[in-house]
Amino acid sequence: MERVEGMFGKDQSKCWKCIHHLRQLPDDDCWALFQKCVFGSDIPIIPDVIRGQLVKKFGGIPLVVKVLGGMVKSYKNDEELQSTLENLVRIELPKEDLILFTIKLSVDRLPSSSLKQCFAYCSNFPPDFHFYKEALVRMWIAQGFIQLPNGSNVTMEDIGEKYFDMLLSRSLFQDVEKDYRGKIEYCKMHDHIHEVACAISNDKNLREDLVTDEKYEGGEVLSIRQRRRTVYCCENVSFDMITNFIYLRVLIMDHVFITELPDTIGKLKHLRYLDISGCGISNLPESIVLLYHLQTLKLDECTKLPTELTKLVNLRHLEFDWYDINPKQMPKHLSRMTELQTLSSFIVGCDDGCKIEELGPLKNLKGDLSLLYLERVKSKEEAMTANLVEKENISQLCLKWSIEREECNDSDLNVLEGLQPHKNLRQLRIQNFAGELLPNGIFVDNLVEIHLFECTKCETLPMLGQLSKLKALQISKLSALKSIGDEFYGNYRDSRTLFPKLKAFHIWFMDSLEQWEEVDTLTNCTTFPHLESLIIRYCLKLTNIPNIFATHGQRLEVDTMNARLFSSFQSPPKLRSLHITNCTSLIKLPNWLEFCSSLEDLEIDNFCDDISLPNLQNLRNLSTLEIKKFENLPKGLRGMHNLKKLVVEGPMKDYDWSRFVPLNSLEELVLSETRTNSLTQLPRQLELLPALKYLYIENFDGVESLPEWLGNVISLETLSLH
Repeated sequence: MERVEGMFGKDQSKCWKCIHHLRQLPDDDCWALFQKCVFGSDIPIIPDVIRGQLVKKFGGIPLVVKVLGGMVKSYKNDEELQSTLENLVRIELPKEDLILFTIKLSVDRLPSSSLKQCFAYCSNFPPDFHFYKEALVRMWIAQGFIQLPNGSNVTMEDIGEKYFDMLLSRSLFQDVEKDYRGKIEYCKMHDHIHEVACAISNDKNLREDLVTDEKYEGGEVLSIRQRRRTVYCCENVSFDMITNFIYLRVLIMDHVFITELPDTIGKLKHLRYLDISGCGISNLPESIVLLYHLQTLKLDECTKLPTELTKLVNLRHLEFDWYDINPKQMPKHLSRMTELQTLSSFIVGCDDGCKIEELGPLKNLKGDLSLLYLERVKSKEEAMTANLVEKENISQLCLKWSIEREECNDSDLNVLEGLQPHKNLRQLRIQNFAGELLPNGIFVDNLVEIHLFECTKCETLPMLGQLSKLKALQISKLSALKSIGDEFYGNYRDSRTLFPKLKAFHIWFMDSLEQWEEVDTLTNCTTFPHLESLIIRYCLKLTNIPNIFATHGQRLEVDTMNARLFSSFQSPPKLRSLHITNCTSLIKLPNWLEFCSSLEDLEIDNFCDDISLPNLQNLRNLSTLEIKKFENLPKGLRGMHNLKKLVVEGPMKDYDWSRFVPLNSLEELVLSETRTNSLTQLPRQLELLPALKYLYIENFDGVESLPEWLGNVISLETLSLH
């Protein structure tokens, strides 16, 4: 450990920092990391001689381990693996500059020059830059690094994604972030790897800072500007300078104070990628449609689409978030833009050339698509002209009617049936649908996520229980729905498991929902065997939550329920998160709650006055607990050895605070009193919380001063009083 003094700021005040010098990773850990990088969980037997020689080459440096592991990863069989490892052993690695040498070695062995170009291109961006996968692939295409072989039936985007995955598998990208579906969103490049990319980039001399470029006017600088092919601008700079880049192919402007594009944008004839989604630009110049080679256009939600958009005949990706100030329909004749693959939204219009039929010829659409103002579609036949059923590459579809319509007719059901998606659809969102019934056919077998919002006249839920891949279901503001019944589970007489893959089920703001019925007790099926998250909020009339986990013969009333029976269930709950809040008519908590030992996160509040808290003695895995509006603390609290966060809100005067002890793992505690001046002192049991770091106290108006013993909570880092 070394202490270093630094001088920062105008006042030259001292700032002390500690530098920790990392030790080399032990040989066994290096080998374990290498195995994980190359083989995952399917680990073959490697001769000890080869293992020993490889470990010596690692030098105890994790990055070297990962990069060398990435070079081995692509083996196809045992013979090829053996040959690859032997070749790796024979490579002489220097002791000095081991990291950079290893990275250069990996890059040199990339299987194609195009892939090497794609890697080197990353040098155009600063260290720690977030490389979004889709965006980076499109930039590679814009630069011409990816070409389609003759007769190929794949797209350049398909090849680009393959390239990205190859660089990632070789650990040339790192710190991968995925969305909730497990899809890669972005990654970063290690500083040393970025350094190698800069070193091998043919455009090394072109990576000059735009601000420093402004200081010079010499011919050499002008030549540099003219040859620049990528500009990433994260500050407000003069656009006159950018128009000097006559060979520019990629332009990214990311600053909220950039509020306009000048008409001279039309001079950038070679521009193929334009991203102004991070700017405050509301209107585009008319000259934007002169960018005939433009392939990708990313706009801010406030940016209006150009009226002559269809002149951009090579446009492949159009991304914009719809906002109220946008035109109420799309530019005319979008059907002519047959190269389009990405169209984030389509605003259905009333004029000829703006109707939903314009989507029909766009056969290459993929990814996310939102259809807005669907009340302008008058019939099933008109809806079918969008030809969604044949667009096999659309993975997410949002169907949205306006919440405030001039008229609300009975055509919504027919229109929805006409918008039948392809069976490959993965996510479906339906919003402001005004029919009384949602057609079952619209919910195709491959759906993974379903969101039903503000379908205010819908009286029954669709049949969803047999969707074999459904993992997430959210239902909100179906204000006409009074009960969840057998129709929701589907034709369970033909299935032994209902909702077989569902992990998250969220029900919000269901104003009229009163009953949630059990599955017919005559059946012998299992329901929700993999449910991990159940959230029920603001269902003000709901009186019950059924035993959704039990199989036939196990749906018992609370008076016959006991731990022995529950533990003998064929399909015990795997629930990890349960939130039941603001269900003011609920007459009892679900029977199974006290025995749901898998729970890690529990929030319950605001029920009928006579509902008592469950005994928590069997919920030993709880790490977060929020309880509100109850007359006492729950029993079994002292057995919570994994509890990290506890939120308690209620009338605390008569609480039995002895139930706090021992909570040895508790780090965060929130106490909110709901009665005025009911407590005159803090509970002394707080002194016995050895791990407490954060204490939030609210509405303890009767407490005049903090007790001296609070200073004995030596682990406390933050105290917040309100």
